[in-house]
Order: sequence, then C-alpha cells, then structure tokens
Amino acid sequence: MSWTKTNNASVNSVKSFNLNNNNNNNNNTFLKDFDLSACYDSFKKHWQQIHEIIKKYENNFSSEPKHDDVLTVVNHLSQILTLIQVELRSECSTKSCIEYLLEEDYLHCLCAWTVSTRKYNNSLRVEQLRIYEVLLSSLHNELLTRESFLKPLIKLLNSFNGDCLPVDIEKKLVILINQLCSSFSQHLELLTLFFPPSSNNEQAEEFRFDIFSLLVQFVHRDGMIGEQARDSLLLCMSLSKNNEIIADYITNKSNICPVLAAGLNGLYSLLPRKLSITSPDWYRFAADDVYEMKELTNFMNSLEFCNVVIQVCHPRIKAQLFDYIYQGFLVPVIGPALLQSTEEELVATTAYFELLIRSVTHPGLLYAFIKFLLKEDIDGQRIIDCLIQRISFDSKLCIVTLALLETLIDLNCEDIMLELILKYLLPCTHIMLSQRNRIQRVDPYCGSTERFLSLMIQIPKCNQYQQNNLLSDYHTYLKYARSRIKSCRKSTHSWTYPYDGENPPQSCFMLKQEEFTKLICDNEVEPNSLPSADDGSSGYESFKMLKDSERVIGVDDSNQLDDRHTNPPSPCGSEAALEYCTDFSHQPYFKPQFSNSSPRKGANDAFVATPFIGPLLCVIFQKLENLLDCDFYTMLRLTGFISRLAIYPQPLIYSFLLDHTLVFQPCIKSLFQIIGLLKQKIESRLSKVSDLSSVVTDVEVFLVDRMENMNNKSRANSDFISLPSTSSKESFPRGDNKRKSFSAAFGAMFRRSSVQDHVESVGSGSYRFVKGDNNETKHIVLCSIILNEWIKELAAVSQEHVVSIDIEFQYDFSVLYL
Repeated sequence: MSWTKTNNASVNSVKSFNLNNNNNNNNNTFLKDFDLSACYDSFKKHWQQIHEIIKKYENNFSSEPKHDDVLTVVNHLSQILTLIQVELRSECSTKSCIEYLLEEDYLHCLCAWTVSTRKYNNSLRVEQLRIYEVLLSSLHNELLTRESFLKPLIKLLNSFNGDCLPVDIEKKLVILINQLCSSFSQHLELLTLFFPPSSNNEQAEEFRFDIFSLLVQFVHRDGMIGEQARDSLLLCMSLSKNNEIIADYITNKSNICPVLAAGLNGLYSLLPRKLSITSPDWYRFAADDVYEMKELTNFMNSLEFCNVVIQVCHPRIKAQLFDYIYQGFLVPVIGPALLQSTEEELVATTAYFELLIRSVTHPGLLYAFIKFLLKEDIDGQRIIDCLIQRISFDSKLCIVTLALLETLIDLNCEDIMLELILKYLLPCTHIMLSQRNRIQRVDPYCGSTERFLSLMIQIPKCNQYQQNNLLSDYHTYLKYARSRIKSCRKSTHSWTYPYDGENPPQSCFMLKQEEFTKLICDNEVEPNSLPSADDGSSGYESFKMLKDSERVIGVDDSNQLDDRHTNPPSPCGSEAALEYCTDFSHQPYFKPQFSNSSPRKGANDAFVATPFIGPLLCVIFQKLENLLDCDFYTMLRLTGFISRLAIYPQPLIYSFLLDHTLVFQPCIKSLFQIIGLLKQKIESRLSKVSDLSSVVTDVEVFLVDRMENMNNKSRANSDFISLPSTSSKESFPRGDNKRKSFSAAFGAMFRRSSVQDHVESVGSGSYRFVKGDNNETKHIVLCSIILNEWIKELAAVSQEHVVSIDIEFQYDFSVLYL
C-alpha cells in the first residue's frame, strides 16, 4: 500500500523527511502529499511484521534470534519512527498511529523481546530510544500518564543499569533522561510516577526506576554527554528542595553524594603534580590557565557542579554532600597534598587550593574549605601553621602562599581574621598599658599620613617614570583606598564584635584558660555564619561566634557587653545549614600562642604577658625587614598583602598598622619603624653610587616597558601557565579583585603578563638584568621605587580611614539629632 496519494513517492522520500528542517514551507508542502490513513495502515503493517518475528521466538527465549530477523525489526522500527514524525507534524488532531501503538501494547512486547536478543540488544535499544525521544519531545505530559507507555519505558531504562554502552547509545540515553527530568520540572504531578511514596509498595516495585544510578556514570564525563547528565541531575536536585519524597530517595537510596565526592578525588589525582612555570611573576591560576589545562578544566567543572548542587538541593542532601566532600576529599586528599615534602609539588597544590577557595561561591561549601584549612590537623601539623611558615621561604612557594592567604583575607570573614590576627591583638600586649585606650583614637589631622610620606626615599627623577607629580599619583591611591575601605566596611558590618580594644572587653582574658575552654564548650555556639544562598546574599561577611558567651564572659556587671550584640539572629535557613555553620572546634578563640619565656604569675592570669602579635604578623614583618633581599615579585606580593590587611576598618588592625602615635612594647617593631630602617639602608647604599641617575633610568625603563608589554602583548606565544593580558575576562568571582594601586602606571605590574616580558635586555625591561652591570645597585633602586609607591599607598589608606570614620560619626550624630 502506498503511503502517499501519488504512486511516484518512494520510501526513500519518506525517510528523507526532516522533522527539524528549518524550511517549514517545504515540510508543510511535503506533508500535504501524504495520505494519513494510508500512513496509519502502513504503520500497523510494520508493527504486525515486527510482532510476527517476536512471536517466532516467543516460546523459546533461550535461543538467540537470527541476525536477519533482528535487522528486519530494526528496519521496521526505522520506518515506524518516520511515520510517527509525519503524524506528529500533521495538522490532524487524532494521532492514530500513536494510539494504536499504545493500545496494542507493542512497546512492552518489543522491550521484553529485546532483553532476550543478547548481542543484538543494543541495536534494538537504540531504535527504541529514538522512538521514545520523539514521542516525549512532543507529547510528554500526555504519554507519561499512560501505563502502556510508562512501564516499557522504565523497563527499557532499567535495562541499561550496569552495562558498558557504546557512545551512540550513551548520547541517546542521556538525552532521553534529560527530557524526563525536564518533564518533571514542568509537571510536578509526574514525580509520583517515578518516585512513588514508600507506603505504596506495589506501585513502588512496579515503577522502580533509579534515575540517579544511570546518570552518575556520566556526571564527571566531559563533552555534551557530561553536560546533559549534570543538567538532568540538577533538575532533580532542585525538585528535591521542596519534595521530601525525592530528598529521602536521594539521601537514602541513591549514591549520588559519594559519587560526587569520589569524582573530585579522581579528577584531582589526574592534575599535574608539578607546574611548568616559566613566567617569574606567576602566583595564581587565571581563567585562561584553567581552560588551557584539560585536567584542571574537568576538575573545576566537577567542583562547580558540586557548588551548584548545594545551592539548589534539599538541606539533608546538602548536609550529606558537605560531609562526603569534607571527609572524603579535603581530609584524605588535599590535606596530605598540602603537606608534601617536595617544593615543586607544594607550589602546585597551594595554587590548586587557592583556586578552589576563589571559585567556591556557596557559603556552606566555602565554610567547609575554611574549616579544613584553619582547624584540621594532619599528622600533627595544622595546615594553616605550615602555610604561614612557608612565607619565610625565598622561592615561588612564598609567592603562591601569600596569594592563598590574600584570597582568604579577601573573604572578609571574621573567623579567618580572628584566627590569623585578631586573637593575638585582642589582649593588647603589643602596646604599652597606657596606650590601650588610644586604639579608637581618630586623628583628624591625618598625622599618620604625613608620617608615612616623610619616609619616602629621595631618588633622582626621570621623565620616563615620574611623569605625574605626587598629587596626581596620590589621588589615584585615595580613590582606590576609598573604594576598598567602603567595600570592606560593608562586608564586615555584621561581625560579632567591632574589635576596637573595648569590645570584646579585655576582662574576658582574665579567665583561666581551662575556664574559658569550658565556657565555649558548654555554650553551643551558633555563629551567624556565611549567609545561605537562600537569602540572596552574596557576601562572606562573618562566621560570627560566641553567641551566648558574652553574657557570662565578664568578671563583673560593669564589663558586660552591650545588649545589642547578644543573641544575633542567624541567617542560616535550616537545621542542616546550621549544622554546617557551627564553630570550627570547641577551642578558645582568644587564646594566643606564647613564647618560651616564664609567664607572669597572678590569680586569674590566663595568658602569658609576653607581647606577641601572632605567627602571621611576625613572619610578614620579618620578611618585610629583609625586603632588600627579596626578588621583585615577592616584594609586590608582600607589600600588597600588608596593604590589604590595612584596608580592614577594625581599629585593632588599622591602629596596629597605620597609627604612628601608638607606643609599642620594646620587643615589637611597628610598620613605621621597619619602613624607616629600610629607608636608612637604601639611602645608605644609594649614597655610595656615583652615577645613580643612569641606573634609575634603566630601572624606570624596565617598569614602563613592563607595563606596556602587559597591556599590549597577546598570549599567543606564551606558555600554558603564562598569564593572560589585561583584556582577558576572569571567570572567578573573587579573582577580579586584583591589586591595582601604585598608580595607573606602576600598578600595571600587578597584572598578569606573558613570559616574553621577562627575557629581554635591560633596555627592554628585563628584571633580572642579566645582560647589564651593577645588578645589585639596580635592585636597590627598584626596591626604593617600590617602597616609595607603597608608602604613598599606605598614606592614602590611612587618610581614607580617617575620612570614612568621620563620615560615619557624622551620620550617626545626624540620626540622633533627628
């Protein structure tokens, strides 16, 4: 029987019909030539011929079908698919072919026979996948409620479990599952078909279908298959947020959470253990670096997927995934990797970990990384302590470690700053006793700014570099400092304490150490942690600790904290989220580390009176004292790190770094003292140079050329680790916040550059000065220029702190007057 009104139409013309053809007019014209009743008759005939072949093996399933019979069935299925496409595109409202298919239950019959075909079953299954794909794309809502469609579909999908499949079947399978997940999201009533309540055991067994067991094998795959599998899983995860049945199924009956964590392990193990770093100023991964390393791209895709899953899933799934990532990836994999003995491997691992911290956006997942870094003990060594020690190294490891620590302090997280700096400054042992009430003092005349500028080194001026006068350069620093201080103040406004020398009160340090530990342990601290993704916040403001301890921490009522800091509300939106917003460990947070000197005895002395500013500040200041021995790139990272600390608006921090009026203990050197000593050393050495102007010219030519190279050169000839030009767009949210001070020209050296910028002659900007003379003198001149620009930056930060505090007080007073 002919399928068309004319006898000239052939089967090939029908097979050439393209459902997705963009030329709709041609398709419509072609459809008019079809007799739908003839198509229906032909459709039935194809199925009858398939059914006859199946019946031939009906009573003998043990025998393997003949190759010709299977090939015949496949050809019939191909014709049937074409007829279904024609009917779906026709204007006729009655779908006779599809109704016939469902009423005769042929799909179930075909699926049952396919299982017995053994080595031929893949050829039959792929044709069925095509049929289901076409049907679901047009009639998903209508067909999924039909048992004659749903049961064979589930049986077919279950037949793929545990099989090693060809790529063509994998593609079709993932596409079909993605269609199902899209149907779930659009029609929530369909969820009960694939996730029946556990109470309905008969239905649950009949429609038992583990969609996750099929998808998890593709979740870490690259390419289109992996993307569609991840999209499908995300749709299911998002549905679980408001559906307890799906949430219970995922947490208790699927293995998606351990698979995600195991995938991170496997992909991390494939990363290069050593990096071929040829650019001397490289210190962290840029977006282009990730894209050019396939292994790193795959790993970051997996991490990003975990991050998104946590954002959209049910709290119970979230808690389970947190636990697997922490206990199954961070502790056993990242922990030992960060404590390796080989320096090259440590550089790679530190850079990888910095990239993780910079890329994670969900507060809970970020919290897990920070908790691991600050509190986890690996082989008796706390990871953060090991990182701090590495700053003293004279190698690339120092630079990447400083980059990691700068990324941490860029989070504006109270716990990080408390652990690294604040808990050592809180007792105020670094200043004289009479100075403790001066921490909050504001100098309206900006005396510290003037003091900083007085420390600038006098060097010959050159038209190549110092094209602008001090005022125009300084204005650039002021604008930069104003923006950063404002942003940091906004991010830290919800911290538990202002850290102003009075709040938290110093009376809390009169408790004995064991009493303070018991206090923290007995009070279930509930920090206002990183806000959950649900509340729309994009900040990482605080982990806000010690919720209840303020009410009992003082010695008497006069030392009680202000009521407005008691019982702050928690933004965490669920019990599971709160579980991952708790403090890092039940240990006292105000316990500084002590030297080996004998403590001063007293009735309630909990802390040794020996002045101590903490391991981080100690090693940073020691490195700064030896600035003249550092290479160019270490100087940039070190000064940038200290400047970032100085941005913090907490009085304990900026008074320590920027207040020249505070009198420190004799054993503690202030930043002003260290810079003053550097100034003396540099001027002493420069005074012995006879032809200083020519040396200054060479150095400034290097700086200007370096800036121009970084602005103009493309990365076409650079190594995979060489960093992109300034026109490259960063993809990591906290990676864009690069340091851009040191004026418009000098600040360009903080941007990424290619390896070509560092291998030319002195006149073209080579820092190493290999081809020139007086290398030591040129290095000292370079140090003097960096130091001068850094001094201007610190002066601007100091001045903007005064201005921002003055504006804040004016605002508060105006509110009072109103």
